[in-house]
Amino acid sequence: MAHAHPARSESGPEDRGTGRPAPAGSKTGLEEAAIGRALTRMAYFTPTMLPMIAVANIWLFFYTPGIGLLDQIGALFGVGSHNWLGNPDTALLCIIVLTIWKEAGFFIFHAYEGSGYLGSTRGAAG
Repeated sequence: MAHAHPARSESGPEDRGTGRPAPAGSKTGLEEAAIGRALTRMAYFTPTMLPMIAVANIWLFFYTPGIGLLDQIGALFGVGSHNWLGNPDTALLCIIVLTIWKEAGFFIFHAYEGSGYLGSTRGAAG
């Protein structure tokens, strides 16, 4: 015979496995999933909403010769300083990387929404 579950409250979320109401402020699995979806959407879409001047200033910390993040990482491996935006061989690639980072979130956001990955509204019949 199946194990009988304790009576469950119809008034709100319940503590897992006990049948008692969950303490105020605790998150149920669905609420945690909704928060996770919202944070994922925000992480993908935030660069798209930033003005290009703000994005350029952020990426300047990567590309600045001698003190930028790329040069700092290169110094760990013994690679010398490089003027990423001043060198015609790397400037266009740097701008392409910056633009892809800024705009990719828009397309990722809409592709995931279209596929239902970030939250499906389909029920059992769908």
